[in-house]
Amino acid sequence: MQPGLLAAVGKVECDHGRYPGCNEPNEAGAIGPMQFLPSTFVRWASASGSPAPDPRNPRDAVFAAAAKLAADGAAADPSGALFSYNHSRAYVATVEAWAVLYGWRPGDPAVLAEAVLHHPAVGLRPAARADVAAGRIDARVLGVLLAIATRHELAFVGPFVSGHSYYVAGTSSPSNHAFGRAVDIPVVDGEAVSPSNEGARRATEIVDALPGDLRPTEIGCPWADAAAGAFTAGHDDHLHFGFDS
Repeated sequence: MQPGLLAAVGKVECDHGRYPGCNEPNEAGAIGPMQFLPSTFVRWASASGSPAPDPRNPRDAVFAAAAKLAADGAAADPSGALFSYNHSRAYVATVEAWAVLYGWRPGDPAVLAEAVLHHPAVGLRPAARADVAAGRIDARVLGVLLAIATRHELAFVGPFVSGHSYYVAGTSSPSNHAFGRAVDIPVVDGEAVSPSNEGARRATEIVDALPGDLRPTEIGCPWADAAAGAFTAGHDDHLHFGFDS
């Protein structure tokens, strides 16, 4: 069981036990930091080795969740295992976004594509949605979008490939967009990107702090000091994140 994926379940279910109501049954009867139905918890309670396992006990709950996810095939089909945990595509995508931020990387890039397509905080333009669905987008770009979506609402995302020039504007150099290695984001937290959009600035700072395998080589934004190496020319009205080959 990959720890980043397991940690993401704990984050989404009960903010790692910090949510004040997590030790009381919710409307469905689920309880504890991993939000188990008592009947489901009983099936996996022995995983912790505790003589008296309790779904409200963090150790017991985490071991039970790990056992359930592993039995449901999380290693080979993480999305399927998460869907078994909570029957919602939006839930699966939200967990996978946090998992990416926690260092999880799925073996199949299509997992991230599906997460972007179903994430409730990622609104894609029609051409951008088609690019993602067709498998044209670099997994790193998808990971960046999911990382941002853990904290911010994104709208009218795109272009990726379709609708963008093959060349970098004003040059004869091929753009990373042309190879599915870049994305433009014009709206963050319901507001057009501009020098005064603080949400867009914080989103840029999230991207700047990503680990090396996920940090873009190109960061375009309205603020030169928001990220190391950021460029601002032509980027007062959108964020641009791209990767060299």
